[in-house]
Amino acid sequence: MKHQKFLVVIEKAGKNFSAFSPDLPGCISTGKTRAEAERNMLEAMQLHIDGTIADGEKIPKSESSAVTMMLEIPGKKKAAVRAPRLAKTTRHLGRGL
Repeated sequence: MKHQKFLVVIEKAGKNFSAFSPDLPGCISTGKTRAEAERNMLEAMQLHIDGTIADGEKIPKSESSAVTMMLEIPGKKKAAVRAPRLAKTTRHLGRGL
């Protein structure tokens, strides 16, 4: 039996959790807890793959990846100084590019 890994994104959605896989379009799930969303997503993904095979289609390649990035969150004083520069850049980009 062949195994393949797929990226799953889990998000907090109000009082619940939602999950999706970018490499399996339309394959989504939810749960009241993160663990439930993960279990439901695993089942949804397996059903998705089984249906894909039954339809005679190719299994999509898992090409997505994720990274967590650390950002500096400036205090209110620094943020106010940076905001006008960002606004100028946004206006510039909207004009000619």
